[in-house]
Amino acid sequence: MAAFLGVLMLGAAACTAGSDSSAMHADAGLAVTDAAGTPDTVGTDTAGKPQGTKKDTSKSSQKALPVGNVDGRDVIRTAAVQVRLTLDPSITGQTPPADVDRAVRSVTTAAAAQARSAATGAGGYVSDSEQREGVYTVTARIPRAGYDAFLLRMGELGDVIGSNETSQDVTSQIADTASRITTMRASVARVRALLDEAKDVTTIVRIESQLTSREADLESLLAQQAALADQVTYSTVVVSFSARSAPVDEAVVAPAVDERSGFVKGLAAGWHALVAFLTWVAAVFGAVLPFLPVVIVVAVAAGLVRRWVRNRKAPIGGDHPSPPSGPAPAAA
Repeated sequence: MAAFLGVLMLGAAACTAGSDSSAMHADAGLAVTDAAGTPDTVGTDTAGKPQGTKKDTSKSSQKALPVGNVDGRDVIRTAAVQVRLTLDPSITGQTPPADVDRAVRSVTTAAAAQARSAATGAGGYVSDSEQREGVYTVTARIPRAGYDAFLLRMGELGDVIGSNETSQDVTSQIADTASRITTMRASVARVRALLDEAKDVTTIVRIESQLTSREADLESLLAQQAALADQVTYSTVVVSFSARSAPVDEAVVAPAVDERSGFVKGLAAGWHALVAFLTWVAAVFGAVLPFLPVVIVVAVAAGLVRRWVRNRKAPIGGDHPSPPSGPAPAAA
């Protein structure tokens, strides 16, 4: 009979766990108390029955965190700001890309350090930072009191080229979460009371399963409440720092004037022409030099072949033709 009553009370507790706030008030008088009349108290079973996991979710450490508000409302504020910094005037379009990248990293890193310092000074902190492709992004969590001052400080670091602010009123969501937590705590207390009164093992196992599920739901609601409180108390500001070279004022930078005389200019031009000619000759000689050994070998071989051909055509010694016989011609 006791087991049957325990199952009936368990079903009643399951129905009240999912009810709305009006049903919560109707069931408030059904909360089960122990012999001392104190709710949410679990005694020790003298028969040694397993009691399951006993989480005291009604402790003061699990109360709702204090949240900030704007004009009596709970508001989550977020902002995104793009700040463009100016590089040193010595960095121009003629500067090597590697030097430009180093200069960009240097100025954006310095600005990010100032943003971190400003967040700490406002009572907040930097939750994330990232540097990629010349852009340094800092995500800061700023208390409501220092939110506007922090945004103003970021605008002083460079030129603000873009910004975006959003506000979300979560007053009703926070109130609803708090109501659900109250209901769930009452439900957990009732299930614990049922667990204390259970006698047989089957009922104990079923009640412990319900208790574990409701405690998990309660922990989830408490985590949701804490997250909302954190978002309301600390506004999220994402600041992106980029950099570019300073614009050149063409009216200020005048072209250089050559004040040298005509003779000196002509001498300089002739000298440059001579250097250019010698450079060209050296380039031609350098291009021909690798072929010089081949040319020498070919020339020597050609000379040897020519000499061999000439020696072969020459008459052999002793075979000279004899002079013609007969009387010498008479002198005139």
